[in-house]
Amino acid sequence: MKDIEFFLADDIIQGEDVPFYLLWKGDAPKSIEIVSEGFKDIIEMHNAVESEIDVGDGKTVFREFHVPGYLGGVLSTDITDQPFVHASLNVKIISEDGETILLTEKRELYTTRIDLAKLPKEIFYNESGLHRNISINLMGITTVVLSIEELEDNKALIDIPDDIKEAIEKFSNALIHGFEKLKAQFPNHLEVIDYLLNTSTETTITEYVERIEENFKESFSRDKAFLEAVVTVLFTALSGQASVRDRILRPLMEYFESNAAEGVFLENPFLHIRIPREGCIMAVKISGSNILGQDCTKPLEIRVKVRATDESLIPLKDIFSIRRSK
Repeated sequence: MKDIEFFLADDIIQGEDVPFYLLWKGDAPKSIEIVSEGFKDIIEMHNAVESEIDVGDGKTVFREFHVPGYLGGVLSTDITDQPFVHASLNVKIISEDGETILLTEKRELYTTRIDLAKLPKEIFYNESGLHRNISINLMGITTVVLSIEELEDNKALIDIPDDIKEAIEKFSNALIHGFEKLKAQFPNHLEVIDYLLNTSTETTITEYVERIEENFKESFSRDKAFLEAVVTVLFTALSGQASVRDRILRPLMEYFESNAAEGVFLENPFLHIRIPREGCIMAVKISGSNILGQDCTKPLEIRVKVRATDESLIPLKDIFSIRRSK
C-alpha cells in the first residue's frame, strides 16, 4: 500500500454526523481496524463488505472491500454538557505482507452551555431604563439560538407589539395577492402555490422564507421561471411595504450585526414584555439550539418579579445580559 490519504472532517459540532475516509493505491490491505474515542458510533460504512465486519473490544475490523482503494464512513456524536470534548479516530492498517501502518486524527467536538450567572430578586424599570437584569453566561464557541417560552406560572404579558403584527399582516396580504396571480400563470404548480398560501407568517419573515426553500427545492430546480416568479413576489412584498422595512427588516439586520461577535441570537428578537406598575412574576424557560437546530444545552427556568413606575412595554431581550466566557 502507498499514498494513503486519511480524512476526518474538521470543526465538529456535538450532535452532528462526521464523515471520514481512507484512500490508498496498490493492493488491498489484509485488514483495517478502526477505533474511535469521543465519538458515539460508526453509523455508516461505505465500500466495506458487510459480512466481514467484526465489532468487538471497541474496534471495528474490515477485511474485504467492494472496489479497491477506498473505505469511508460516518461517525455520530453525542451532545454533552461539556463545551469541548476531545475525540480521535485511530486506524490500524495491516498489509498482505504483514506491514502495519498506524494513523490517528484528533479533533475537538464543540458545543455551548448556557448558565444562569446572576438572577436579581427584582427587575425595576423607569424613565432612565432598567435597574438590574438577568445575567446569562455562555461557555463554548458555537453559535447558539435562544428561544424563550412562557411557563405556566408566568404572569407577565409577553408578545409581539401591535405595530410589528400589523407589518407582518401587510406583508402576508401582499404575498397572498402575489401568489394568487401566479395560479393562472403556473397552473402546473397549483399544489405548491397553495402550500405557500397556507404557510403561516405569524412568526418571522426569515422563518417563512426558510420554510419555502426547504419544501420546494425540487420544484424550483426543475422550473427556473417559477422560481424567479416566486422570488419576484417575495421581493415585491418586502420592498413595497415601508412598515416591513422600517419595523422588521432594518431592526432585524441591526440585531444580527450587533450580536454577531458573541454568536448568540434570540429566536424571536421582536418579543416585548408589558411590565405593570404593581409588578408581577415573569416565569420563562430559555432553551438553546445549535446551527443544526438541535437542543445543545439544558434549558434554564427563570422566575423573577418585574415592576415599573408606570406600565411599560419594553423589548424582552433587554431583560437579559448575555455574555460568552472566553
